Amino acid sequence: MKNIVIFGAPGAGKGTQCKMLSEKLGLIHISTGDLIRKEIAEESEVGIKAREIISKGLLLDDTTVSEIFINALKKHLNSPGFLFDGYPRTVKQAEILEEILKDLNMEVNLFIELTLSPDEAVKRLLKRAEIEGRSDDNPETVRSRFEEYNRKTAPVRDHYIRKGIYKNIEGTGKIEDINSLIVKLILN
Repeated sequence: MKNIVIFGAPGAGKGTQCKMLSEKLGLIHISTGDLIRKEIAEESEVGIKAREIISKGLLLDDTTVSEIFINALKKHLNSPGFLFDGYPRTVKQAEILEEILKDLNMEVNLFIELTLSPDEAVKRLLKRAEIEGRSDDNPETVRSRFEEYNRKTAPVRDHYIRKGIYKNIEGTGKIEDINSLIVKLILN
């Protein structure tokens, strides 16, 4: 079983790449962003709380996100592996993930960061807002999300570098070319 974290700043292309990888490799794509947006759309208790926090460009607390993530993971335990998109976003979440996987006799096998310049990421997010109508992709929220990312999420990279499973891929260029590079990393 392969368990891969696809990591990067907002707009790096994590979701796009995970969808393609899931189709090509048969891995289950778990996107915490999609799961949280579903909770918001359903106006669940978690969704109402999440809407308020996300509208400020902030991250949900580790416990809430981890609970949502664990529920999705447990629905697919017989799969050939997972693509984790948007989780872990803090070092605490990385530690929670390791404990969850350890209890299931699993581990993170590969951590792939998609990198791109902040200017390119902002451009992508604003374009996505136009296309998809995502309210969390407005200029003010995007700035807040980058500040949160740099403060809370970027340190996750160091956690996985220390574990020796970190790989980096430039996230600019043709989507298909980036995907081919990721597939090569996963299959090697």
